[in-house]
Amino acid sequence: MGQKINPHILRLGIDRKEWNNKYLEKSKEESSLYIYKTLQIQKYIFRFFFLHGLKVHTCKVRYTSNNLNLHISFYCSKVFLKQLQKLNVENSYKIFSKLQSYPDLKKSFFKVLTPQKKKRLKPLKSYKSVKNQIKFKSNQILDLNLFSGKLINCLSKFTKNILNINIILQNLNKGLSLRLINQESQLFRKLILRLRKFSNNEFFKETINVILIAVKKKDSAKFLSDFLANEISQLKRHNYYINFLKEALSILVMSKVSSVNGIKIVINGRFNGAPRSKKKIILVGNVPTQTIISSIDYSKTTSYTQNGTFGVHVWISEK
Repeated sequence: MGQKINPHILRLGIDRKEWNNKYLEKSKEESSLYIYKTLQIQKYIFRFFFLHGLKVHTCKVRYTSNNLNLHISFYCSKVFLKQLQKLNVENSYKIFSKLQSYPDLKKSFFKVLTPQKKKRLKPLKSYKSVKNQIKFKSNQILDLNLFSGKLINCLSKFTKNILNINIILQNLNKGLSLRLINQESQLFRKLILRLRKFSNNEFFKETINVILIAVKKKDSAKFLSDFLANEISQLKRHNYYINFLKEALSILVMSKVSSVNGIKIVINGRFNGAPRSKKKIILVGNVPTQTIISSIDYSKTTSYTQNGTFGVHVWISEK
């Protein structure tokens, strides 16, 4: 039953399971139109963030006749950090030319470290007041208008400038690491020491951080399946990567850091360019696909490689 039916659809209405996308329709015809629009908006957001080196974890859409509300949580990948490094190199001379003398810099750093009294902000009236309070400058390293401007302009054109668009962005990681409590971070360092033999590989850091997010956050099956599909399309040694996945999942899922009962991954394809396709199953922990009461998140994606397509299925049973 777990492989023939989508487990998320099967469990709707049971144990507080709901759709991520919600809309208020007036008729049956309007509901089908809203479904089409939400699917197109999600497809565009996933593609837009991917091109900027950001990977979307969840995208919740609330659609009404007057408003379009989006809640997007994303992960910063290596590609995004490389883009930031290029911007740093290009704009470094502009930044250093505006810096003051050394003692003034020392005072400013000291102010950051010492606790200060909280100042009451004035109520915001318009976009200009927000811009002034943030003290945004066009010569800064990150020009936010390039990213947010493109996103809002495309959405407004798609909705024909009728709706009020509200977007909430949530960043899951700082640099390439998830924010953990002190006790969890110490335990996490001890767990990573078991995977020392894989540490020289390029995929080591990012895969461990993605697995950690999948283990800690809810509704992360699509995020994990999309990441695995992207990695499989770039790598040539598939069997070596899958052995690493097995060890990393067995260590992180069964630890105290995780908030997950188990993870099941099924990958179909021609591994290492073999003439025939094979199926490889990774099962860690307990994933009861037959019991309807258990909360299971499921996702399926396809990976396009030189040796054909790979199918990636992910089941995550949450506590």
